[in-house]
Amino acid sequence: KRQAIRSAGATIFAQGTNQLIQMVATVILARILSPDDFGLMAMVTTISILLMNFGARGFTEATLQDQQITHAKVSNLFWLHILISLALMAAFISGAPLLSWFYKEPRLLMIAAGMSLTFFFYASSTQHQAILMRNMEFYKITGIQIAAAIFSSGAAIVIALVGGGYWSLVARRV
Repeated sequence: KRQAIRSAGATIFAQGTNQLIQMVATVILARILSPDDFGLMAMVTTISILLMNFGARGFTEATLQDQQITHAKVSNLFWLHILISLALMAAFISGAPLLSWFYKEPRLLMIAAGMSLTFFFYASSTQHQAILMRNMEFYKITGIQIAAAIFSSGAAIVIALVGGGYWSLVARRV
């Protein structure tokens, strides 16, 4: 019970800290970038989040809820998720011309290609995070999430400062 309460506290702390980091970074990026940069990113992000959520269903839960999880099961779930993410990456990149045509914006082709990397990175981390959750190592998860938020936000700000425009937002997401 004590560990569950401490873990819940760590999770709440991480979410609050991540929200604060993201908010501060967004305010800074809003001063550096143009509204056009954010608009381009929004056009692509909406579709990528839908596809990513579709491809991620059940992988974490399968590891968390299995009574007797084995290395072989985790490995199989990992590789299956990687294969699904690669298929979703290909589908997303293949659909980018349609997205570009719909919005009449050719820059969306390259943004979608860059954003497609998020499918792979998300899939490659899911089982590792599920194992940490299963072992109730929420402090490690908290540290990783906060470090990732600081690194991605910092990288985005640096890229924006050197004139990277919307690529700073792509880098932040990836």
